[in-house]
Amino acid sequence: MRLSANTNLVVTDDGFIKDSDAFMMLSIPGLTTEAKANRPDYKIASLHEASALIQLKYEKAQRVPDLTFKVNYDRGGNFMYNIIGFGLSFDLPVFDRNKGNIKHAEFELEQSKLLSQQLELTLENEIAVAYKDLQNAIAFSENIESNYESTLDKMLHSYTQNFKEKNISILEFLDFMEAYLTNKAIILEASKEVNEKTEVHNYTVGRDLIN
Repeated sequence: MRLSANTNLVVTDDGFIKDSDAFMMLSIPGLTTEAKANRPDYKIASLHEASALIQLKYEKAQRVPDLTFKVNYDRGGNFMYNIIGFGLSFDLPVFDRNKGNIKHAEFELEQSKLLSQQLELTLENEIAVAYKDLQNAIAFSENIESNYESTLDKMLHSYTQNFKEKNISILEFLDFMEAYLTNKAIILEASKEVNEKTEVHNYTVGRDLIN
């Protein structure tokens, strides 16, 4: 690759900078609450548990047989008394009390509760890991001096000018460029790491809390 003598190399961090101040206002308990309110998988598990509970209540309600009370009145003739009859009917089997369906509904409810609890533990673990990873990425990025990158860019400009004016050799210029690119890569990689960990963090919570 051939560059003109007036070419300046500029590497920027556009698109990588995230609002780390927003992260400082967050906490793991608060993030867990947010995740439970936003994540579809947790919502579905909660709906299954609620549905299983409703089904159990319904099956228990079927334990009581439907009773039907009847009254019959028969008006007799001149030589017969008027007859009033009472009757009671109910669904069979009266002694089974819907035990089979109740047992099945109880099993389904326990299963849904276990799945909800397991998902809750998984969610809490994912939140904790994502939070810690982002915290470490931000700490590393902020550990780099704020003016270090601008200092590197100024040095690049200075070395480029000196090289153009033949004040330094090509070996000196190449040595500087290697050091410059290495340090610039560290800075950009730190910003990239914050960016990626932020995306994982937002995905885990189920909402973009950090932009």
